[in-house]
Amino acid sequence: MKQIDILERIRQIRRGKGLSQTVMADHLFMAIKTYQNIENGLTKVDIERLQKIADVLEVPIEDLLGQRSGNHFTDAGKQQYLEQLLVEKERYIARLEADLKFFENLLQQNPLKNKKAESVYL
Repeated sequence: MKQIDILERIRQIRRGKGLSQTVMADHLFMAIKTYQNIENGLTKVDIERLQKIADVLEVPIEDLLGQRSGNHFTDAGKQQYLEQLLVEKERYIARLEADLKFFENLLQQNPLKNKKAESVYL
């Protein structure tokens, strides 16, 4: 997400909560002009300061980054989440397939012992 989009999200959430720039500046222990420069994009915001802004607004930092909207992921956030889930599931399936091959090889190496093992489980 671009910085301009993040700053717009901050402004929208701040206004939605009925907070003025002066109140935000006071809670962040900075001059009003410094806070105005942040919202106007004249002062760059690092992740630490962004977290402090999120804390004052009482929202998760993901809301400011546009990764979530309320209790729902945005389309981009949802896509990223689904891609990550897919990668994790593919790794899990690969591990299961490797385990299956191992046990198949084990069964092929010693079929008599395996018949005894099968009867124990039945």
